[in-house]
Amino acid sequence: MKRVFLILFVLALASAAVTAQDRIQDTFFGVKLGSDYRSVCRSDCFRNEYSGSNRWALRDLMRYKRESVSVGSRHRLIFAGYYWEEAKFYFTDAEVFYKIRFYIPYSDKRSSEERYNELRAGLQKRYGGLTGISVETDDVWNDDDAVSVTYRDGQGRSCVLSREFREAQGGKKYYYVFLRYEDNDVKLKASYLEDL
Repeated sequence: MKRVFLILFVLALASAAVTAQDRIQDTFFGVKLGSDYRSVCRSDCFRNEYSGSNRWALRDLMRYKRESVSVGSRHRLIFAGYYWEEAKFYFTDAEVFYKIRFYIPYSDKRSSEERYNELRAGLQKRYGGLTGISVETDDVWNDDDAVSVTYRDGQGRSCVLSREFREAQGGKKYYYVFLRYEDNDVKLKASYLEDL
């Protein structure tokens, strides 16, 4: 009897693990998509970014809501095993966290291409071939100076990796690698609440 129970328990755990893998990631630096604005600002990620003499900036962030908030300018930002220039957290008008975007600029095309290909291989290993996750690719660079791969889980979440040649605010052009996670269902539910 114990043996049957143990086998059923192991099968249940394996089933739960497989089910968990057919969804796109939804938690970043301990903050889950769908969290409210104040929860995100109270996270360790923000506390590290806005610590010390910069703690007043965090107080202002919590007082005056914003459409997006960035981290990474003061502390080295590591995600997916790589350093990033910045992570930007996006919020709906109802103050719900629905999207995060990481980016890093490169002055040369080759370095950006190497980072993009490494990240793409990692994402393919993680999401490619999983039941319920679709993959869309745009591998033609010449038409818009961009390439991308998008993973969607059919439950509102997506993960988009792109490499783009675009102009920065100062006018200089860079090769950017962007990694974006978004939960469209969270955004739609939040916009529904805004309309009430």
